[in-house]
Amino acid sequence: MKIFATLLLVASTSFAQMQLPAGTRSALDVEEQQKQIQNAEELLQKNEAAKARDLLQAVLKGDPKNARASYDLGFADESLKEEAAAETAYRSAIAADKSQFEARLALGLLLARQGKMAEAREQLLAATERTPVSDPSNKGMAFRALARLDAGTNNNAARDELLQALKLSPETPDDRELAAQIASSSGDSADAETVYRRVLTESPGQIEASIGLARLQARAARFTDAEATLNKALETHPGDVTLSTQLASIYGAEKKPEAALALLETAHTAHPEDPNVSRMLARLYVQTGAPDKSISIYETLLKAAPSDVELLDDYGDGLMRNKQFAQAEDVLKKAVARPEAFSSKESLAGAAAHLAFAASANQDAATTLQALSIRNSIAPPSASSLFLAATAHDRLHHTKLSVDLYRQFLQAANGSYPNEEWEAKHRILALEHAK
Repeated sequence: MKIFATLLLVASTSFAQMQLPAGTRSALDVEEQQKQIQNAEELLQKNEAAKARDLLQAVLKGDPKNARASYDLGFADESLKEEAAAETAYRSAIAADKSQFEARLALGLLLARQGKMAEAREQLLAATERTPVSDPSNKGMAFRALARLDAGTNNNAARDELLQALKLSPETPDDRELAAQIASSSGDSADAETVYRRVLTESPGQIEASIGLARLQARAARFTDAEATLNKALETHPGDVTLSTQLASIYGAEKKPEAALALLETAHTAHPEDPNVSRMLARLYVQTGAPDKSISIYETLLKAAPSDVELLDDYGDGLMRNKQFAQAEDVLKKAVARPEAFSSKESLAGAAAHLAFAASANQDAATTLQALSIRNSIAPPSASSLFLAATAHDRLHHTKLSVDLYRQFLQAANGSYPNEEWEAKHRILALEHAK
């Protein structure tokens, strides 16, 4: 809210200097109207948004095209977490005064937080083309917001926007961090590392810069350096969840599951409500051979996000590895039934493979083959998928096809799956003998 507080202070001073257009009439006397708006702005600065909103709504009832009151109302609504109402108020302010900078910036930032990036960019760009009613350097806020929006997807534009911001107002540590992010996503790791280190020299342990530097180091397989960077930041911010999860990821890349578990268990105890920590911990329990510990965590997560298909996939995988095959199959069927909800085709393929394994364990040959059909439409057959297909067709007495698939499996496995290879060889002999 810091940027909005700044905007409110700027706007309240500036709007007060504006005159109503000739011929404008209001149910409230102009002087009384201005007084009510000023009172509302004072309430907003005291974090009394509900009271401020009542005053502003009274003003707008008599003067619905009052840009200043509409902007302040948007700020009040946003303070009260009523984003839809805030968006409406900001748009009303813009409609009342198309030259407005402040409302466009506030609306752009609100839309960005809602994930409406194209609309956000449109408003922020429009803000850069307008003049703040007070200090022209405030336009730097819009350029900085645009740069953050474009970083990673249009780095050239982000770099130009940050430069425009720096022409309007002095460089800040956040600017240096953003410059490092842009350099990193542009592939200029050396420059990014230099900027991150500069930020950390000025602000030791700064969270975003520490994470950015650690990611660069991990990308270059400098895991020991990444560990040191994050541990140093944790000395400044003990128990910070973001730093802890990032360090746990580094431990995972280094194949240090015990260290990652200890870190995540501590973080989960301190922040049981954090879904990211919970999910990472549950996955790690499954990966380290303790799937029973993951079940209750996944069930808690699913209460909050029952339609998350990838969470259902993780839960189903945990159930399967805990040998709860029937329940796993039911859960995984729910996930795979909504292919459009997966974040990628690869994620869908993984869930379908899990369903095939669970169904095979339940001797449900038809579901096994249906799941493999989905998986194989995305990824090439693997030794394990060939074996599952062979056993499914074997159960369905598709003798010729199962023998052929067993042979394909043996060729693909090439000694990697001794138990399954032994079974495949014996099934081939038995099936051919039965002809």
